Amino acid sequence: MLDKFNDDPSFIALVKSNIGEVLVEQKKYQEAEKWLLESLQMGREQKNNRQLYLSNMIYGRLQSNLKHFDLAEKHFKEADSFLAIGGEKTVSVQLFEAWGNMLFKSNQPELARKKLLECINLSDQTQYRNYAWKAYGTLAEIELSKENTIKGIDYLKTARQEVEKIKNKITGSEAKKIFSSDESIVELYQKMVVQLKKEGKIEEALVFMEKANAENIKLRLNSGSVTYNDANANDAIAKEKELRKQQSLFDSEIAKEKAKPEQLQHKEQIAQWEKMRSVTSGQYKAYVNELKVKYPILPEFKTVDPADLMSQRRNIPPEVAVISYLVTEQEMSVFVVRKDTIFIKDIPIDRLLMQQKIKIFYSMQARSSKSTGDVRGGKITGGTANPEGKENKNQLASELYALLIGPLIKDIGDKKLVAIVPSGFLCFVPFDALMYKEADGSSHYFGEQK
Repeated sequence: MLDKFNDDPSFIALVKSNIGEVLVEQKKYQEAEKWLLESLQMGREQKNNRQLYLSNMIYGRLQSNLKHFDLAEKHFKEADSFLAIGGEKTVSVQLFEAWGNMLFKSNQPELARKKLLECINLSDQTQYRNYAWKAYGTLAEIELSKENTIKGIDYLKTARQEVEKIKNKITGSEAKKIFSSDESIVELYQKMVVQLKKEGKIEEALVFMEKANAENIKLRLNSGSVTYNDANANDAIAKEKELRKQQSLFDSEIAKEKAKPEQLQHKEQIAQWEKMRSVTSGQYKAYVNELKVKYPILPEFKTVDPADLMSQRRNIPPEVAVISYLVTEQEMSVFVVRKDTIFIKDIPIDRLLMQQKIKIFYSMQARSSKSTGDVRGGKITGGTANPEGKENKNQLASELYALLIGPLIKDIGDKKLVAIVPSGFLCFVPFDALMYKEADGSSHYFGEQK
């Protein structure tokens, strides 16, 4: 279709690399490789310098994700050489971040550090900060891998501060490109939780756990496209987006101008844009603070304040326990919050196995629910269920109960109500349908117990 309706070869090459980039983010690597190789070939034929550094950079990221590190480095170096001929500094920022991440994954931490610091320095120079947080996040991993915990946490905190600077300024496809990858904002907060937990800073860890959950909800609701019944709320969100877009436009123009060689920069124009950005930023902050008070439950304006979170904890009724989960590759940390105490239980897990069980159980539960006339506490009635299928579903329900609830039951046994705050793939667990067996062999649903 591109070849049929567009006679501009450079445009076609750019579109093909853009398609490849989207497919890389979606982890459709085989399809992505096809588009990217085509864009590279077109760039060579056209002697298109910009296309060559863009396609080489994206193709390098693809190979890095596939752990083909030698091939990734080859293409990163090619991208860098084409950028040196004449290219955008904002693209160099992205290149150095991806290159540094690849070097860390290939066990070259000192070379990785050098590239990541180049990314940060160039981000400071151009004020294009969209990738600095990722660079700080990888620097944190380098330090933590060497057991330099204090420095690692400092880098994580800096990464979090960078996120706070930019997340309210970018929208649409750019936001998805930056925040929806494996190194997402949610995972950044979760890394903070893990390290603070190791330091014994449980309350501070809980604050970042709630930040992770708040961001996770935003991602899952795709709150940017949600329409509410309250017309005033929709108008408020639209105005907030417009103010955010204005900030983003000024940031973009400033970054473009500062990406030019020093002698070609228009200093007066930069100063004017910075002044206008400052005014817009002040208006935005004042307006959002007003909206946080007026619409505290909307995901767009949901924030987690440490002092408020701790004070609200004391409002938990005595008969209630709140459970929040953090899943890493080999461990699940469960925060149990009660009116008088907060504690954590660490449970060894096989993440992939647990994810697979949840996926199967969720599918079974969904199929069963289609034929049911009544669902109470996860209990399925009606329909003509396959006995063997029901037995398998009950077995999975028991296994998931033993993993997710069993280790906590002594701590929450005296509570009449349990509030569960899942995250990630745990959002697909119908907790009330999990099962446990009594000593006499009888089975009960967790939804009937609590």
